[in-house]
Amino acid sequence: MNDQVSRQALFQKVLARLLKPIAKIMIAYNMTLNAAIDALKRALYDAATSENDKITDSRVSLLTGLHRKDVRRLRENPSERGKRSLINPASLVIGIWLTHEKFQNEIGSPSALRRQGNKETPGFNDLVRISKVDIPVSTLLDALIEEKIIEYKKATDQFVLVKGAFLATTDDSLMLDAFEKNLAAHLDVASGNLLKDQSEKAFFERALHVNKLSEKSVEKLEFKAQNLMQDILETLNKEALTLQEQDANDKHNNQRFSVGAYIFCNDKKTIKSEENRHDASK
Repeated sequence: MNDQVSRQALFQKVLARLLKPIAKIMIAYNMTLNAAIDALKRALYDAATSENDKITDSRVSLLTGLHRKDVRRLRENPSERGKRSLINPASLVIGIWLTHEKFQNEIGSPSALRRQGNKETPGFNDLVRISKVDIPVSTLLDALIEEKIIEYKKATDQFVLVKGAFLATTDDSLMLDAFEKNLAAHLDVASGNLLKDQSEKAFFERALHVNKLSEKSVEKLEFKAQNLMQDILETLNKEALTLQEQDANDKHNNQRFSVGAYIFCNDKKTIKSEENRHDASK
């Protein structure tokens, strides 16, 4: 029992650190504690029932601390996804545009595409068809143009890719979708490794953390890391698209693969606030 209490106390400190960035976003989005508690209730219920949907309400209540009336409410109102996301379809389409030889020019860069192609030169419609995404072409085009990921050149009646395959966007809903997808994948890996049995294979998870660096050194590392990681992601993306096309005919192929990269470094605002904190403590 003491070991269990000790583990809980240790994880409580970890959880507080993990929730701090979430709390900042909650404040920015005017999300109250009650709303967050409701989301946590949903998460606890989903975790308790994920591997056994026949589990009783009493058992869920015992495992999670949820009141049985909350368990009943959550069971009667299963969680629903929001509006259909464009992140995956757009990333897939652009990934094929960047890597598929059909859509590259003689120097290996993504070709400018007309909306409708022909036998010799494929068009944007062909790109979407090969991508096998369930999004109307016009909807996808409008979203990519609005986000300035592609441009329409009226003089040549062509669409030109102006950003890389891994989308940066100012659209709030798309940014939240990417935030959820990226962090959820990383948390699945980290929590899976923390909870796995000794006999189970661990997910690959590595990171580099360095401090006591000058701003110039950080800029140098950031530039190198961005280029190395982008090359890795584009290489893996090309291989993944080839394998996905190869596996697409078998309906039993349902495995998921995720790989990501991130770079964090102090910005000037953070550095300044830390300096002020150190000065105040003297």
